Amino acid sequence: MAITASTISTTQTLEEFRLEYNKLQSDVSALENPTYGASITFEGATADAYETTLTVTDPTADRTITLPNATGTVALTGSATDIDDLDIDGGTDIGAAIVAADLFIVDDGADGTNRKTAASRIKTFIEASTVAVTGNVTASGTVEPAGDTATGDNAAIGYTSAEGLILTGQGSTNDITIKNDADTAVISIPTGATNVTVAGVLTAAGFTIGSAAITEAELEIIDGATVTTAELNLIDGGTSRGTTAVASGDGILINDAGTMAMTNVDTVSTYFASHSVGGGNIVTVGALNAGSITSGFTSIDVGAGAITTTGVITGGTVEATTDTAASDNAAIGYTSAEGLILTGQGTTSDVTIKNDADADVITIATGTTNVVIAGDLTISGDDLTMGTNTSGAALIADGTNFNPVVISGDIAINTSGVAAIGSGVIVVGDMAANSIDSAQYVDGSIDNAHIADDAIDSEHYAAGSIDTAHIADNQITLAKMAGGTDGNIISYDASGDPVAIATGSDGQVLTSGRLTLVEEVTISASTSVEQITACFSATYDQYLIEFVGVYPDTNDKDIRFRFLSGSTTSIDAGYEYYGHAVEASGGAPRDEAGQSTYIELSDEGVSSTVGNNGCNGSMIVYNPFLAGPVSFNYHTVSAYSGGGPITFRAEGFEFDGTIRTGVEFYAESGNLEGGVVRVWGAKA
Repeated sequence: MAITASTISTTQTLEEFRLEYNKLQSDVSALENPTYGASITFEGATADAYETTLTVTDPTADRTITLPNATGTVALTGSATDIDDLDIDGGTDIGAAIVAADLFIVDDGADGTNRKTAASRIKTFIEASTVAVTGNVTASGTVEPAGDTATGDNAAIGYTSAEGLILTGQGSTNDITIKNDADTAVISIPTGATNVTVAGVLTAAGFTIGSAAITEAELEIIDGATVTTAELNLIDGGTSRGTTAVASGDGILINDAGTMAMTNVDTVSTYFASHSVGGGNIVTVGALNAGSITSGFTSIDVGAGAITTTGVITGGTVEATTDTAASDNAAIGYTSAEGLILTGQGTTSDVTIKNDADADVITIATGTTNVVIAGDLTISGDDLTMGTNTSGAALIADGTNFNPVVISGDIAINTSGVAAIGSGVIVVGDMAANSIDSAQYVDGSIDNAHIADDAIDSEHYAAGSIDTAHIADNQITLAKMAGGTDGNIISYDASGDPVAIATGSDGQVLTSGRLTLVEEVTISASTSVEQITACFSATYDQYLIEFVGVYPDTNDKDIRFRFLSGSTTSIDAGYEYYGHAVEASGGAPRDEAGQSTYIELSDEGVSSTVGNNGCNGSMIVYNPFLAGPVSFNYHTVSAYSGGGPITFRAEGFEFDGTIRTGVEFYAESGNLEGGVVRVWGAKA
C-alpha cells in the first residue's frame, strides 16, 4: 500500500498543509484493513542493512491464511525448529502401545509432501528391506532367519524348511570357524572343502561314516579285542587260502546262540557226522566279502586284550585313558595330573618327534631326561626357568654345555643386567698408548676435578680425540687459553670462527650486522598468489622487502601487494598512500593516489616477457607486528610493453588495526610467472 501524503516544509501555505493532512488521514484509515502488493518488509529492532521480507506467490484465486488465536513461533520448511515444538494433533503422548492402524507422518520422497501412513505399512517396508548394521546386534529373544544363504556370502545365517539352520561363509583359510569364549577355534571347515576339523576331543553317542552308523557299544567291542591283524585277516573271505593241514584239536570260531566262541575241529566233525551237510541245519546270516566286514559289526571289543596291526590306524583322535609303563616301547597314555603321556624305549632315543620330512625335531636320549631340539627354540614368554636360578648368574658355555654361573671377580652384573667394573680395577698400566679417544668417554665426563696436575700429556690421547663434545661446560679457564694482545676483544667472523678485534680509537663503538635475512622465496610459474605467511614478528621493528624480476603471465598487468594477518588471511582494507611516477619513454612525471584495498607496486602494467626484468624494487615497513597503523615507503622500477621503464615512489600507511604476520604478491589478473622475494629484519 503506497502512502499518498507528502512532507510539508516551512515555506508551504496552510492550505497545502490541510490538503496533505487529509491525505495522511486517508492513508491511516486504510491501514485498518490494508491491501499490500507482493511483499511486506520488516526492519526489525535495529535499523541496519538487514530486513525480513514476507512475500507471496502471485495468487490465481482468493486465498486465506489464518493465524491461530495462540502464542507461539511459526515453524518454517527447512528451519531448525525442534519437532517437539510442533503440536501435530494438539494432544500429548498416546500413552499406549503402537498398533498396526496407528498413523505416522512421513516425507513422500516423490514430491516432498508430508503424508500419513499406517504403522503396518512401515513394518512391511522394513521386513522387505535389507538392514545394514555397523555395530553389534543384540537380541533379548532369538534371531530367526527366514531365507537361504548364497555362494558369495561372507558370513551368513539362513534357513530352509529342508536344511533347517544354515551357516555359510568364505575366508582365505576357513569358510566357517566356531570359537570358544577364549577366542580359540573349536570347529573349523577349511575354505572350499567339506572336511570338518575339531581342535579338541570329539564326543558323540555314535558316528556315521558314509552310510554306516557306528555306536559307542560297537567301538567298545574293538577297544576290548585282543585279536591281531593277521588273525582278523584270516576271517576276511578275500584272504588267500593256505595249505595248513587241519589236525585234531585245531580250533574253529563259531557263533554259539549269538555269542562268538571257539570250538575244535573234533567237535565240529562230530556235529557234521550226525547231520546232513547242506541241509536246512546250516543257516546263512550274511557274507564276509573280500577285504572287509560289510555289516553287523558296529564295534570291536577285545576287553583287556591288545589290538596289534602292522598297518596304519586311521580315523579320528586316539583317546588314551590309562598311564603308560616303564617297559612300553611306544605308548600313548593319560592321567588326570599329567595329561597326555608319551613313553618309549629305543637304543638311541626313548622318544623321537619328527616333522613331515621324517627329520628329527625333538629327541629324548635313552634313559635320560635330556631333550635335544634339532632346530631353533623359540620361547614366546619372557622367562627361562632352570633348575639353578641364582641371582646374578649368567649362562656360560664350557665347550659342551651352557651352565648358570655367578659372575665374580672385577666385574659384577645385577639382576637388571647392569654391569659394573670394580673401583681401581683399571689402572694406567692396563691402557696402551693412544687407546682412549673421544669414543671411549661420555660427554662432559672430563672436568678439572678428575684431571691431576700434569697427568695428561700428548702421549696419552690420539690426534683430534679431544673435541667440544667431550669437554664439560665451564672447564676451560683463562689460564688454559692462548695468549693475546693487550686490549684486543674476542669476537666471531661471518663464518662463526673466533677472531681478535684490535684496540680501537677513542670514541669508537662496536656494532654488528644490521640486516638479517628472514625468508627468501622464488616464485614458480602459474602462481596465483605468492604468500610469505610468518615473516613478521616482534624480533625486529623494521623490515626491508626486496622483490626482483617479478612478472605476470599476461602482458601489462599490475603487480600488487598486501599484508597478511593470522596465517593466510589477506588484509584488503585500510591502505592509504600517495606516489610519484616517472616514465623513461618521455611521458610527463605524474602524481598518483593509491588504492584502499591493496598496494600497487607498478604504476603501469608489467611486461610478461622474462627478458624485460619485470618489476624490481624494495619496501621498508615499520613495526608491522604491532596492533596499530603501520607505515611504509617503497621504490620500484618496472618494464611494460608500451614503452621504456617506469619508476614509482610511494609512501603511506595501512590502518586496519590487526597484527600483520606476512605479505603476499599477486597479479592484477591471471598468475605470476616468476621472480624472487626476500624479507630482511632490522632493529632500529
